[in-house]
Amino acid sequence: MQNKLGFHYYNDHLHYQEKDLIALLPELEAHEAAWLVLKAPSAVAIPEVFIRALLDQGIMPILDFDLRIDEQIRPVDLQLLLETYSKWGVRYVNFFRPPNLRSSWEDEAWALGDVVERFLDRWVPFLRMAQQCHLVALFPALEPGGEYWDLSFLKRLLALAKTKRLKVFAEDLHMAVSAQSFGKPITWGAGASAAWMAPMPYAAIEAGQEDHRGFNTWQWYTEIVKAHTGAAPKLFLFWAGAANKRSAESGLAFDELDCLLRERAADGLAMPLPDNLLAIAYHKLVKAKPKHQMQPSLFAPLTEEQTQVLDLINEALAKSREETEDEAEIAPRDAMDTAQPEIDRADSSRIELENPGHEDLDDEIPAEAEPMAAQTSDTHPIDPHDLHLGEEYRVAPNLAAWVFSIDHYLLLPSYPWGLPENTFDQMLPIIRDEKPTIGFSVTEAASARKVTVWNENEAFSEADIQFLLDSGCIIHEQVIHRVGQLTD
Repeated sequence: MQNKLGFHYYNDHLHYQEKDLIALLPELEAHEAAWLVLKAPSAVAIPEVFIRALLDQGIMPILDFDLRIDEQIRPVDLQLLLETYSKWGVRYVNFFRPPNLRSSWEDEAWALGDVVERFLDRWVPFLRMAQQCHLVALFPALEPGGEYWDLSFLKRLLALAKTKRLKVFAEDLHMAVSAQSFGKPITWGAGASAAWMAPMPYAAIEAGQEDHRGFNTWQWYTEIVKAHTGAAPKLFLFWAGAANKRSAESGLAFDELDCLLRERAADGLAMPLPDNLLAIAYHKLVKAKPKHQMQPSLFAPLTEEQTQVLDLINEALAKSREETEDEAEIAPRDAMDTAQPEIDRADSSRIELENPGHEDLDDEIPAEAEPMAAQTSDTHPIDPHDLHLGEEYRVAPNLAAWVFSIDHYLLLPSYPWGLPENTFDQMLPIIRDEKPTIGFSVTEAASARKVTVWNENEAFSEADIQFLLDSGCIIHEQVIHRVGQLTD
């Protein structure tokens, strides 16, 4: 079976750097995804390295220009971009927002009348330009219901296309279709008018009936297109699983959709998908579940010297716990438990201490602060741009929270002879009070929101510090020029 699973990427143009790829590609690979919907600016191209990296992994990007219907852009204005994307290997583009929504038009243009014909006259030149550039232009997704009833819009448009003898609607129509759930189950409306009464525009649904406004909108559209043209359109489902595309809320769990795509039964449900349904793009990226078998470490194994350093830290932590317990016999214990767990020497250069601020990952990556998969130690980190996490650092509210996979990182130097033992006495307040992740990798540290750099005898260069700053980290540098001398 052809792989139909895809995702929507960020709803902006800010996340097309190499650093973003490092976070993105492992998740897409883990899901075995084949499609990714990208917001495409109309003035500049998405970087070639980003597009080619997706294609090299077998993931076909669908470029969504998200234009208003009457925006002052001509097809020729996009010709160079389209030719470039085609040369790189892109095959599918979507130009416009839902044409049956008032918000997709200027108010004056919406009020002029015959929105359907004016949209068709606007869309066809873009379609032809895409064809000249060897690209396939998708008919934009209508909003189920909408301010111009979507089923009426589609029927009127197909009738006009027949009158104008537009062969694309009969021979090679590719449609983006909304798969928002609107809070309905995944089976809602399945079977289209063969199973349910055709809904009257904006009328209340009769008892025992179901309409087209749900995941199965595509079945109703297919029925209409086949009735007018005799052929089934190629379908691309957008915003799958979203309760409403204007919010981050999921109406259908990803597991439910995943079961459907893999033709497994979920709660007794089995819905075969036709061959003309090419892609189903879930409305947001979700965290892939770990495999049952052991996975190789994403970070390099600890060296013997680093292991010795961790042993010393564990001994120091144990001593600190004993002192804390002794003090507790005299003074009432603080409400917050200060005891620390031992550091686990797994096959990784990252050592996580207990951090109450970091919960286990949910299945879905929410719109706000959740970690992403760890990055390899020989690659660049994720660029956090402008994400907001607390008062120390301001970030954009629409930025996914897995930009920062670590909250606070204590970066230690690594010497063949290890670290001086008395250094650990100086570290303990940081470890005890702030419970950071501890490690030796500058690259891994760049994934953190805040980094405490233990810069003993200039173990880390100015270039290392600048790299962390460029990655958006808050830097707190502890500089030791000689044993016993500490400066901030």
